[in-house]
Amino acid sequence: MTIATLGATLGGMEYVMIPVPEELVDQVKSYAAWRAAAPKVAANPEALRIVYDEADAALRAIIDYTAQHTCDDGLPSLMEMADEIDMTPREVVGAIGELHSRVVAAGRKSPFIMLREDPREIPDGRSDWEHRVIHMSEADAAVISAF
Repeated sequence: MTIATLGATLGGMEYVMIPVPEELVDQVKSYAAWRAAAPKVAANPEALRIVYDEADAALRAIIDYTAQHTCDDGLPSLMEMADEIDMTPREVVGAIGELHSRVVAAGRKSPFIMLREDPREIPDGRSDWEHRVIHMSEADAAVISAF
């Protein structure tokens, strides 16, 4: 059976089964859930332009940093971003909430910048701020990079 046939059989969903060592199953599940939750909505350039133009220097630093690292296939941690842009992690989290509110007010219905557990590093199954990554969709990153 080909993948196309299998995909048609399963209602259009295409996938390939890959064996995973038992000790990595939880990490692979976390990564798969994280990837599945990535935004699928196309970028709304007008809303992003409005938010970017009205943003102060701190908000622009967060937007630019996230877009650059998304384009570079990176997943910067909350701690790395905070250190790089000279803010505290708490300030970054608050600013991301503010950015989301502004994007929604500008006419977009999906999140812009997300804060997620790092799928590469989950210590003892616990979650803490040191193991969070900042992410935006590649489509949004491309739009921001063009500004």
